[in-house]
Amino acid sequence: MDSGLPTQLELSETEQRILVGALAGSSRAEISKNLSLGRGDWEAAWQHICFLLGVPDRKCALRLVAAYAVQSLGASSTSQTRLNAETQKRSLAEKRLNQMSVHTKTGGWQLDVATGEVSWTEGCYLVIGRDAKLPPLSAQEYAALVHPEDQARHRVALDRLFASCEPLDITYRLLLPTGEIYVHSAAHAERDENGEIVRFIGTVQDITELQLSREKDEESKRLFESIASSVPDLLYVLDVRTQKVTYANRSMGAMLGYDVDETAVMGASFFERLTHSEDKNIWSGHRETVMALSDGEFHRVEYRMWHNDGSWV
Repeated sequence: MDSGLPTQLELSETEQRILVGALAGSSRAEISKNLSLGRGDWEAAWQHICFLLGVPDRKCALRLVAAYAVQSLGASSTSQTRLNAETQKRSLAEKRLNQMSVHTKTGGWQLDVATGEVSWTEGCYLVIGRDAKLPPLSAQEYAALVHPEDQARHRVALDRLFASCEPLDITYRLLLPTGEIYVHSAAHAERDENGEIVRFIGTVQDITELQLSREKDEESKRLFESIASSVPDLLYVLDVRTQKVTYANRSMGAMLGYDVDETAVMGASFFERLTHSEDKNIWSGHRETVMALSDGEFHRVEYRMWHNDGSWV
């Protein structure tokens, strides 16, 4: 080791490392400048070093320098420990984020405006079934996967995002080798402190299961409406908490002359207002009985109601 100190100075290599590491460059320069030392004149050098450190002798100088080195090493160790902890936290957060993206079938993407570089998270590869070792698809390659019937809407949404920075929020279909899937995409522009657009950031989520479930619900609703509309009797749904009619079939209009909107305006007072005064007790008893029924049970009752044309039915 070339410590900058003559080898005749009786210091171990460790002592030399500690001393050279503790003394600032200006201090070493000051020693060289102010002392004209012969090879053996190191007592004077030590006196000057002790003067610079503010200690009475060489032993105290070494103790002070050693303490300084230990303190510096401890501070460095603490900083490294904190850095390691932060790195571990960041790594754990990224791992959890990736796990979440897998469970929710969601991926994130980013487009750098300056370089045109596109980057994907692991979730994007999972959504479209692409090998993560391959580079991300270009915008044109991705657009080619969009279902022909959805390409026009998708293209307009992207044009608004890139040209006008209008946030993207769209659901469309992708045609993949494994079949057709529904995805929801959201994206926005990100600006720097000067207001310049620097990147576009977005997400893509596979919502196939959710979409198919919605379509199934809609189909069931249409089927129910078709059956309910063909029944000559009045069918309605009453919310027992609010006492409001939330659904009535078309027979409501034919039988009483009121449509669903008119019954909604009446709210909880619908039956109270339209039931014949002499039959209100019948209706009240019927309501209490119905609220106590189990699934599959029914209760039949007759009472008179006021028609919109002023007659009783």
